[in-house]
Amino acid sequence: MRTQARAVNREWDLRETNFSKQLRLFRARQRKTSKIHPLLAELLKKRGIKGRRLREFLKPSLSAEQKKLGTIEGIREAAEVFKKALRSRQKIAVISDFDVDGICSAVILKRTAEAFGCKCTVFSPERLKKGYGLSKSLIKKAAAEGAKTLFILDMGSNDYQEIAFAKSLGLEVVVIDHHKKTKEAEKVRGVAKAVVNPHFSKEHLPSQTLCSAALAWLMVQKATTLLRRDKRFNKAKQRGQRRAFQVSSLLPYTALATVADVMPLLGFNRAVVKRGLNMLKRSSHLGLRALLSTLNIRGDIKAADVSFKIAPVINAASRMMREKYKGKTAGELVVELFTTSKKGEAQRISNFLLGLNLQRKEEERKQLRRCISLVSKQRKLSPVIVVVDNSFSAGILGILAARLVDKYKRPSFVIKKGRNGLCVGSARGIDGIDLARAIRGLSHLLERGGGHKKAAGFTLKESKLRAFKKGIEKAVREQLRERSSRAIATFSDEIRIRVADILEDGKKIIEDIQKLEPLGYGNKEPEFYLEGLEVLGTKVINGRHLRVWLREDNLCIYGNLWFFDGELKAGDKVNLKAHLRLNKRHREYLPEQQAVELEIVECQKSA
Repeated sequence: MRTQARAVNREWDLRETNFSKQLRLFRARQRKTSKIHPLLAELLKKRGIKGRRLREFLKPSLSAEQKKLGTIEGIREAAEVFKKALRSRQKIAVISDFDVDGICSAVILKRTAEAFGCKCTVFSPERLKKGYGLSKSLIKKAAAEGAKTLFILDMGSNDYQEIAFAKSLGLEVVVIDHHKKTKEAEKVRGVAKAVVNPHFSKEHLPSQTLCSAALAWLMVQKATTLLRRDKRFNKAKQRGQRRAFQVSSLLPYTALATVADVMPLLGFNRAVVKRGLNMLKRSSHLGLRALLSTLNIRGDIKAADVSFKIAPVINAASRMMREKYKGKTAGELVVELFTTSKKGEAQRISNFLLGLNLQRKEEERKQLRRCISLVSKQRKLSPVIVVVDNSFSAGILGILAARLVDKYKRPSFVIKKGRNGLCVGSARGIDGIDLARAIRGLSHLLERGGGHKKAAGFTLKESKLRAFKKGIEKAVREQLRERSSRAIATFSDEIRIRVADILEDGKKIIEDIQKLEPLGYGNKEPEFYLEGLEVLGTKVINGRHLRVWLREDNLCIYGNLWFFDGELKAGDKVNLKAHLRLNKRHREYLPEQQAVELEIVECQKSA
């Protein structure tokens, strides 16, 4: 994946450590015993991963990590409801969110239900017309299907009135969600048959790092286990159905949701994603195969492939679909993709989603320029970016906010003014700022709102915009406390290295970085820091990227700065923050050592 390179002027706290000396010592001490390059072993040690934990980290066991989760409140009650529906072949209704997590949660339940002969109908909100969240209109549709059981996925924890309405219609309601609770949450417990949400506990639990799809998978696993123990279900025909269906076949959907919803890739999540992505590349599910084929993804699938290729295409449906497709909303359409038994239909839907994503990219480029223009007009940047305009597309507000975070390193709020006096907004955050907490603190100004630490959405009246801007800036300032809005980057967790070490050990380091997969939030890709390099020459590529030729102690190396918006020229001295890459395109023409190059993430001119 190409990471945008940035020119930075902020202070870098590069603590004095002789990494070259460490490297020689580690080579001598660990070459015979270590299963991973010494520099990476030292990095993991700084992250608290060593000894037995290192072995478990490199080869995570799904069953062992699942045991560490302990008992998740509500799982057994939800599993009993699901088991009862499967055993009696009841109609099941599902209402899920339209993002990857909600969709994958619905696919997990629908595929399981249909494997046991139950009819399962999935409903999802229309993002661009109805917005996010549970609604009475969706509940009425579920009841009209004749369902007796309703599963609400990736939402519902705080929707007391809607769930009480569902109960009044005779529906048995189960909520599986991972969003933080509000005051309404305890009321929801009172009317729902079961609520699975680790955040309802006052204690800090390992399961609070799970997405809704992971919770749904654990519930399905529990339900099918209970079903196997049920003697009344032990009939020949149903035994055959059980043998044909394996809960583990649904792990690819859990992996997709975990990565797309930016869950920390440690512990149970790491085990799920590692195994799920390995299964994804050889899955027999037609929808998954069609999507991978459409995106030209072959071979080993990494978490970055999910983040930057697969998830954007899935999410493009809800972001760009202004009308239903063959009577289906965006979320319902993607569920159809992942559950269809028709190869041609799977390919048609995949192609349609790819087209929507291309439209999304073009719209994003145009509107990002507008966002940057609005920010540039501000006299002084506050600790939080807030941009408001009536030309923004409601479907890509979150992406625009994320791009502003990348550029300005501040929590960013992008708000679209509506014609009816209502504004809809999306926010993305930075480390150390809890957006969900900030949003909850301003609930008196909002029509609705919620989210996670680093991502949130909200709706408010235009008349309250001014108060909201002041309130959110105050909330962010309080969370920052004494931290300056121009944060100091501390790299003590990472690796300082010299060009000589890269040329000697670069290929081995890159090979061993693959052992750290899946890489992402909570387990970020190692970043290497180089100081005092001289720029020998530069070349602009496609008008947007910069290729540089760098020298240190008469040793040279190539580097690439993607989407670089700074200036570099021959003779400049620079400090770099970079990833190591193999030059696959031109390595047949390069010396063996030059097959390794730098993907530069940040570039700072030095004295």
